[in-house]
Amino acid sequence: MEAIVKPRLGRHFLYIGHHHSWLSLPLVLAMNLYAPPAIAGLDLSWNTCNVDGGPRVLEVDCGIPASYDLVANFQVPETIDCAVLMDAEIELIIESSATYLDFWDMGRGTGDVTACNFGGFTLSTDSAAVRGGCGSSSMWGSRTPPLAAFGVFPVFQLNRARILMQIGWEQDNPIRLNAGQNYYAFHFVMKTDKSQEAGGPCHGCAETVRFEWKELRIFHLFGDPNAGCRSAPQDPIRDPGLVGNSVTWVGSTSPTPVVPTTWGRIKGLYR
Repeated sequence: MEAIVKPRLGRHFLYIGHHHSWLSLPLVLAMNLYAPPAIAGLDLSWNTCNVDGGPRVLEVDCGIPASYDLVANFQVPETIDCAVLMDAEIELIIESSATYLDFWDMGRGTGDVTACNFGGFTLSTDSAAVRGGCGSSSMWGSRTPPLAAFGVFPVFQLNRARILMQIGWEQDNPIRLNAGQNYYAFHFVMKTDKSQEAGGPCHGCAETVRFEWKELRIFHLFGDPNAGCRSAPQDPIRDPGLVGNSVTWVGSTSPTPVVPTTWGRIKGLYR
């Protein structure tokens, strides 16, 4: 196909051979320069990474001690050359209760042993440990971040709290995050062992609870082209990603087991 630039009325037009059509050159240049924005946002999933089809609503039998994974994925809108720290905020809302219940009191830090459900909520950055599998790239590769801490802080509404967490790694070994790529970030392991329904001390497992990832901030080195750190400062990420930044926990109580009764035992009750 032959292209000819032809002046016309003081402007340039592009002739597309065989179709005998004309397009203004400024329009063609604008079309060539335009690129759709990269997908960027936050995702939460149960028991798998976002691309692996985990449930958005998790039904939990609180009477059976078990573990579940709340998995976080994200995408950045622009490439970040030298990331060294992330801050995340997840809101926890007990939708079926007007008050905050102590099963969801996991402590204001990793050493808060006074919390009723201390140890029932732990943070991991190992994508291989996600119980249902993870088909997305881990932002960590083979490294283990030296800093990974979180706390659960009730807010002024009585039935909600904020999970605040921070993960950091060595500044002399920063991470490159590519625009639009889907990354595994972390997951929380949630256990029902301490629920009242399972014989523990903590009330509130058998409730409807929504987790919403509100914000992710990624801090990085910049201003040193020789080190390859050319990224400009980034705004926080707050939008939903590929599947959504909100998931729901629906807890229930195990039914009272039914003991089979024979006709002979029934007759014995009346003797």
